[in-house]
Amino acid sequence: MLVVFIGGGLLSFAVFVYSGFIKNIPLEVEEAALIDGANKFQLFWKILFPLLRPATATIVIFLSLWIWNEFLLPLILLGPGNGVTITLGVYMSLGQLYSINYGQMFAMMMIASLPMLALFVAFQREFIAGLVSGALKG
Repeated sequence: MLVVFIGGGLLSFAVFVYSGFIKNIPLEVEEAALIDGANKFQLFWKILFPLLRPATATIVIFLSLWIWNEFLLPLILLGPGNGVTITLGVYMSLGQLYSINYGQMFAMMMIASLPMLALFVAFQREFIAGLVSGALKG
């Protein structure tokens, strides 16, 4: 079921973003590479793939956040005894509603958000370029 979720929901988002980026690449770039003697593999690997770095960074950040913050699917599929994800661990460690230790809860949420924050900092330049690349025409 998890594979269906990743294949159906997340992969469709990646295809949507990549198709939008590839449509914005001028056809003259591909024609020039083919005229210069590049084959289809070289065209993709050396010309198109470096142009898709902002799209790839955007997809990696968005999909990582969606998978990282998934709550309901692991709760239903894994159950309480078969292991937990980070978001389920924070939820299950809260205890009873009348005895919440807010300091411990906020510390766990901060630690749980550090990997995603590091991922964003690593891909920040490409992420911002991917968000604003379609904003200007020309």
